[in-house]
Amino acid sequence: MLFCVNPKLLDPSFAGRELDAFILRGFASAGGLLRRECRGATYLGGTVLLGAIQFFVITNFGAWMFLNSYPKTFAGLMACYAAGVPFFWNTLAGDIGYSALLFGGLFLAERLNPALRSNVSAMS
Repeated sequence: MLFCVNPKLLDPSFAGRELDAFILRGFASAGGLLRRECRGATYLGGTVLLGAIQFFVITNFGAWMFLNSYPKTFAGLMACYAAGVPFFWNTLAGDIGYSALLFGGLFLAERLNPALRSNVSAMS
């Protein structure tokens, strides 16, 4: 299925450079479909936090696995994760900011124009 989306995945030199992005999109899409009825601020905050953690874990694992920057040992994997921690906070801050802007804008638009509200139970 992924090969139909991006034929570059058939290239042996590709070596997973975008594979982690496909994995992340799959998790995000599945999570959104499973929980589309939840719309509260607490749920959104938890989703943003879990999304940032998921991004950190998958992309740093991909960097460790497919780049030759760290030894292919458990210590090398931990060093890769430790090196990525400073960047995690920027990812989280960006996710929070964009989510507040996008979902706050949607909330405001729905408040101002109730016709924009979707009926989630009718979509199921």
